[in-house]
Amino acid sequence: MNRRDLALALFVAVTAVEGLAHGLILNTPDAWTTGVLALVVFSALSWMARQGRPVPLWTVVLVMLITATRHLMAGAILLLAESDPAGLGGTGTGILRLAAGAVLVWAGLTVFLGRHRQDDHG
Repeated sequence: MNRRDLALALFVAVTAVEGLAHGLILNTPDAWTTGVLALVVFSALSWMARQGRPVPLWTVVLVMLITATRHLMAGAILLLAESDPAGLGGTGTGILRLAAGAVLVWAGLTVFLGRHRQDDHG
């Protein structure tokens, strides 16, 4: 597995964990449906990006970086908060959100920088 494939797999994995977490936390049909839909759509986009198709590739990179920004900001807020009034998990959740954000930044940059490389998939 090359770095681009690993980056795309991590993107799908972060999406799956995020969908599962939202489903378990909110426990509503909408939360579960949104998580499953995001997983299906992002998996399909990642598969098309892996083949080197330009529109899905750019879409995946943008979604990765936007999602990374959301995770990084939420993680920083949770780490810097003096208390946890909303019951979001505090420091542990903040560290996990920062880690997910860092992984997605790395993944987005890896896919972006490898966009012109051709291999047996595209």
